[in-house]
This record gives sequence, C-alpha cells and structure tokens, in this order.
Amino acid sequence: MGMFLMGMTNSNATVITYDFMAKHPSGDTNIEGRVIADGIFAYWGGTWSGLFGKRIAFDASYPHTSLLGTGGLCDKHDHQKMYIKDLVHGDKVTVWFTGNNAQLKFHATSTCGSYGLSAGSYLVSGQQYTITGSGYMCLVNAYTAGETETIITKIEIETAATSVNVNVKHGLATFCSNYPLDFSNANAKAYIATGFVNGKVTFTEITYVPENVGVVVVPKVKSNYVSVPIGRGPELHNNKVPYENLLIGSLNSERIYFDNNYDYYWIGKSKGKFKAFKINYESLFISSGNAYLRVSK
Repeated sequence: MGMFLMGMTNSNATVITYDFMAKHPSGDTNIEGRVIADGIFAYWGGTWSGLFGKRIAFDASYPHTSLLGTGGLCDKHDHQKMYIKDLVHGDKVTVWFTGNNAQLKFHATSTCGSYGLSAGSYLVSGQQYTITGSGYMCLVNAYTAGETETIITKIEIETAATSVNVNVKHGLATFCSNYPLDFSNANAKAYIATGFVNGKVTFTEITYVPENVGVVVVPKVKSNYVSVPIGRGPELHNNKVPYENLLIGSLNSERIYFDNNYDYYWIGKSKGKFKAFKINYESLFISSGNAYLRVSK
C-alpha cells in the first residue's frame, strides 16, 4: 500500500487566485440548487464550481450566495457566512470587495488567527493579512436593505510553498493536499475513483487536482518521491471538484468511524495493478494527507 509524505520546497511564494470578475455567468446565478454540503460547509457545485475548488466554502445551513452576471460574489442576506479554508501559519490572504457601504467582518468562529484582525473587526479591501495559525477564516457580510451591499471581486492566498513532495516508494500513494495541484508537467499521474463494481475500481486520470480532493498518485518512472507543483488550471472546468470521486481525502490525522451504509477500502497494488483492499473493522485511523475509498453498499 502506498503511503505519502507532503513537503514544501523552494523559498519562493505561490499565489493562488480566485477571481470572480475575470469569469462569471451571463446572469445572476444563485448557489441554491447547486450546493454540495459537507458538515458545516457548502461547496458550490455545477458549472461554476471551478471558481472555488474546495477552498472557498459557504454556510451549509444558509447557502444563498450569488455569482453576479456583472461579476462578483454577493449575498443580500444579513450576516451570511463564507469560509476561506485550509490555511496554514504564514499564509497571506487578501480579499477585494466593493459595493454600497461594503462591509466584511472577521467572524469569531474563525479557527485561524490573523495579524490585524480580531473577532468582529472589519477587513480592509485589498489589504493583505498574515495567518498566525492553521484553520479557516470565517467572513460575514453586514447587509442592510438599501444601505449596504458587499460584492467580493477577488481572493488571493499567498503561500510560501511552491510544490509538495509525495512519497511513492511503494509504487503509488493515496494523497490529499490543502493546495490545488498541477500534474500537467509533474513526473507522476493522479487518479480519482469514479466507479466500483464487483470489487473492481474504475480510475480516471485528472490533471488539475483541487484542494482537499483524494487521489491516487502514480510515478511515471520508478522513484521514492515526486514533486508536484501547486497551481490551478487555466480554464474553469479544469478546477471543478470531481464530486463523483469515491476517494475521501483527509487533511488531518483522525479516526474515521464507519457508516453502516458504506464499505471502506484501502487502495494498494497487487501484481502491478491498482487494487482495493476491504477494511473489515468498525473504524479507521487515517494519517494526514492520505485518502481511502468509500463505496455505497
């Protein structure tokens, strides 16, 4: 079975950009009906999901945000929450926003800290904030009908990492990263699991892997490690989260307690081919940056 090792190389910074003005629908498009819920988070599904990957999330209990036909991300509901997820110490976050008396607050439920921001304080559009602890930023608008409107036009995350290293000395590795990964010129291929019939898994190659998506990484030549650049694809569809993926990634080391409606498997190799090995327990401890297969019974 493949294990993993995520590492950072290079001292240069990488800027990950989510630009809601460069690409947008022709008319206002609401998240409702397009939402993919995961705990407290809601991810934008469908055609425009590639704008967000799995880094920008919304409140699963109140997902009313819209992409405007004129560009920008807007919600005309008081104190609508939005999350910038999977940040690490030293990341630098910049949010640009505009509108009538536009206001954006740093919410107390944020799990990371930031220099210059405390619970309830207002962000300044275009100002860069340095993250002081791992977690997510929870941002809320302050909407009052006829008086305020906040339109987020762009979000940038600057990180010190330029690539991640993956341990593939066993011939493959299940993997999950808090960064979007670009396999277009990497010395490895990435696969998601798109089907499972009679114990056999169907794998589909994917070039651009959004954040927090489980994949299987296979080196192109025999090696112990491969370096994969951080980056998003040039087109909207390149960055869509593959919701048909049966691989579940974990950014944290944690114990997974099994749902009786599913069977769970490790992905490994047998006689040179991918193979799913069923886990015959009631739970699984998974190390950070790894992934497992979950299949409906």
